[in-house]
Amino acid sequence: MTNQNFKRPRLLFSGGALVVGYALGLIGTLWDYQQHLAGLYDETPHITFHVGTLLILAVLVGLTPLWPRRSGYLASYTLMSVGVAIGFGSLFWLESLMTQHVTMADPRMMEGQLGMLVGALVFLVLIARTLWVLARSSRGLAAAAVGILIVLGGYAFDLVWHQMQLGGEMEEMGGQMNMLVMPPHQLILAGWAVGLIASSVVLLQAGMVRDQNRGVA
Repeated sequence: MTNQNFKRPRLLFSGGALVVGYALGLIGTLWDYQQHLAGLYDETPHITFHVGTLLILAVLVGLTPLWPRRSGYLASYTLMSVGVAIGFGSLFWLESLMTQHVTMADPRMMEGQLGMLVGALVFLVLIARTLWVLARSSRGLAAAAVGILIVLGGYAFDLVWHQMQLGGEMEEMGGQMNMLVMPPHQLILAGWAVGLIASSVVLLQAGMVRDQNRGVA
């Protein structure tokens, strides 16, 4: 039994929420890549995969509190909120600078990217712990956690990649590019796909438990 430490209603809820989160991430990412390929700029794809990311993080953190009490849940979500404040605060600051046509070499852009990297690292630590806990209780949910771990690693890699390799090229191209040729974005896309498949399996397995119980009855 791969999910023996979680009851069926919780598996159904968690699996369903993870499927929605990963689907939003995959759709938003592909949509964003299409926008970049066409040389367009639209925040809607970004909002889509950001919502998916936050949903996945909230579900996984809720499954593995720092300790099994209400204060453990509070501490876990407080740590997640710190990552959200740092990471997404830096992201919104960067986007406001980009609307002012600030160059990638500007120190403020570098500070914003550093803030996003710190936020991503906070999430990575949280999910790495979640993966370690789930690996002993639910292989299906652990596999689903691997997906967002890959995505977050891809985000962190992307920040370093753009800063070291593509800063000047991005400014010259004005955003019109094929994102799928870049290793960080390939990693991000793979993470969404892995997570969607794994969470779908968790949801299907939880449904099969009900069907088996009916058959026995």
